[in-house]
Amino acid sequence: MLSGYKFYRHRCRGLKTRWFCSSDRAIFTKSSKGADVILLSGYKFLKHRMIGPRIRWFCGTHRKKGCGAVLYTHLGDILKINNEHDHAPPFLNLKMYVPVFTTSRRGAPAISVYGHIFHKHRTSGAKTRWWCQRVTHGCTAVIFTIDDEIVKTSNEHNHPPPNRR
Repeated sequence: MLSGYKFYRHRCRGLKTRWFCSSDRAIFTKSSKGADVILLSGYKFLKHRMIGPRIRWFCGTHRKKGCGAVLYTHLGDILKINNEHDHAPPFLNLKMYVPVFTTSRRGAPAISVYGHIFHKHRTSGAKTRWWCQRVTHGCTAVIFTIDDEIVKTSNEHNHPPPNRR
């Protein structure tokens, strides 16, 4: 991070390292079926293969149609990226993947993320457990936060996200 901008390593040759600036924030999340996903600039990347701690990701929507966009991560940091797609970004509304801390209609704390609403269940020190608003209908999805940062999720719902008007 330099002057508020994050830079990713593009290529290393000898002592030279080429970096590029990314004003977009990568969102590491899970798909509806539990697969690891990276959302970046409106595009979805799926995990392709792991070589030790290094992971190769490919375009998750148009790879079969010939899109060559890929990125590489190492321990959660993006090392290298080719974000040149041959199609428009299908996920322009990334807001549903970014957690929003809010309150319920009755004033109780809540988190809106992945299109679902989670309510505070219990707190132990700095750690808080949140459960899906449909817990009374058998949904077992939970989120754990420490100081308002999501540290663990079990995002397996038995229902689709609610429709918001």
